[in-house]
Amino acid sequence: MPSSGIRYATLEEYVAAIRREVKAVTSAAEEVPLTLLSGLILAEDIISPTDLPTYATSLVDGYAVRAEDTAASSGDNPLIFKIAGKVELEHLPSFNLNRNEVSYIPTGGVLPEGADAVVKIEEATVLEEGVSIILTHPIFAGEHVTQAGRDVKKGQPVLRRGHRIRPEDLALLAAVRTWRVKTVKQPRVAVLSIGDELTDRVEEVTSTRKYNGINAAVMQLVAESGCVPVQLGIASDDEASIEHKIRQGLALADAVFTIGGTSRGVKDLVANAVDRSGRPGLLLHGVDVVPGRVSGLGVVDGKPIVMLPGLMQSTIAAFLLISLPAIRRLQGLEPETEHLQILVPLSEDIHLLHNPFRKLFFIRLIKLGDATAAKPISKLGEASLMKPIVDADGFILLPPLPTSVHQGEHVTVNLLHTYRNNAASEEQ
Repeated sequence: MPSSGIRYATLEEYVAAIRREVKAVTSAAEEVPLTLLSGLILAEDIISPTDLPTYATSLVDGYAVRAEDTAASSGDNPLIFKIAGKVELEHLPSFNLNRNEVSYIPTGGVLPEGADAVVKIEEATVLEEGVSIILTHPIFAGEHVTQAGRDVKKGQPVLRRGHRIRPEDLALLAAVRTWRVKTVKQPRVAVLSIGDELTDRVEEVTSTRKYNGINAAVMQLVAESGCVPVQLGIASDDEASIEHKIRQGLALADAVFTIGGTSRGVKDLVANAVDRSGRPGLLLHGVDVVPGRVSGLGVVDGKPIVMLPGLMQSTIAAFLLISLPAIRRLQGLEPETEHLQILVPLSEDIHLLHNPFRKLFFIRLIKLGDATAAKPISKLGEASLMKPIVDADGFILLPPLPTSVHQGEHVTVNLLHTYRNNAASEEQ
């Protein structure tokens, strides 16, 4: 399929092609120790082998009590309780509480048998140090106590397959005594820039020679999405050079992302090079979204080749809408990408060109009175501008019609750099 044959396929067609043609690289799930898990993706559900907490524990420093023994206590009727022991964090209590007995307990300490509530240390009067206290108000069962299983119950899924491990997840896994888990093998993604005007050497930068900066951005996006980026550098505006680099990337990695050379100009040779790199070759060239409409997708032996346009906003838009689904498929997940979303009003009107394409606008979240609103900071036809990407908190994707969206209308904002975990919509 030559590059002149651009057909503006839908995003749904891209996702269908990715699902059909791209092979997951997760068959060899890797078992990884707890300390090395951060940033990796789970290949299996994590089921808690224990209640968390395992025992009822105190939320405060104070005295463990039997709530029923305190029912009659008041300022007019202070009750005396014998201190029967002391709970230590490093040991389970070895004693029981009998009637009218209490025990000192620190925050996080396990309640002794018989106790069902805790009175704060400042709410008890010490009658004799280490011997007895006075209470002047009743304590209710469960007061200042975290019940066993209140956080996590034994047998409950605590993290789902497809979840990307965050620092806070490590603490939870340790708490439920899960020391090693199976994770998705990290796909390798090779990134290739195309253009005689590009350089990787800062000393060669001039008014007409550009540093390969968009490549650095895509490399980081690849890493952020749970893959290992592989630098292929720059290919010249020559079809044979581009094909050679793509083949090199396919040998080194599970996917190749190219940047630039995807339009209809005399130097836009990537589509032909992709089609010559193996089978089935080029699948789609053109997508019904602006910016990014000259993006494309090829596949060689189950490995995706995503053709990203060379203008910054188009590059990022295509990465968000096409590259991320391809990455998820490589990771053994459903290719649809769900960004975290919020519904907010527009801060100003958006007037749209009447054309058959969906429109992507980068937006910044601003305060409008007491509310949060979406302020458009990109314009159609200005895809080369970089500052809107830097200032953006998210993006909105609007259909071909209507031709305008008015201030105050609510729009769905897809937040950048925050992707919904598979488990986010499931009851845990």
